[in-house]
Amino acid sequence: MMKGEKVKAVVDVKLNLDFANPRLPYDYIEEDVQRLSLMKRFAEAQDVRVVKALKAEMKDRFGPLPPEAKEFVRLAELRVACANAQVEHVDVAGSRAVFYRVGDPRPDKVIDLRGQSPERKIAELLSAVRDLA
Repeated sequence: MMKGEKVKAVVDVKLNLDFANPRLPYDYIEEDVQRLSLMKRFAEAQDVRVVKALKAEMKDRFGPLPPEAKEFVRLAELRVACANAQVEHVDVAGSRAVFYRVGDPRPDKVIDLRGQSPERKIAELLSAVRDLA
């Protein structure tokens, strides 16, 4: 970091998504220590490049990602995108998604999700967050 450069505050993003169950399945990574270590590393990622590198590492070590692991990675990407856009909370109930900015209790953006699958909903949420950035 250069002298005089502002330090960007880390945003603790909360994703309350009624359609998602973010996890790395036991039958994909059987050893608890490895699975929990990867989950922690994803949770600590602050850059989408780190998320992509972790995804590549998982594929290299454990093989192709099952659907649950793909969803887990996409949710990590969403969390990072939210942090970068200063969105600290996303609340999804049914087809309604509400985005809240850091320090503001009022909704910043409300959208209706059209997708039915978790994959499609996450893509729509990512698009909405990128519009907020």
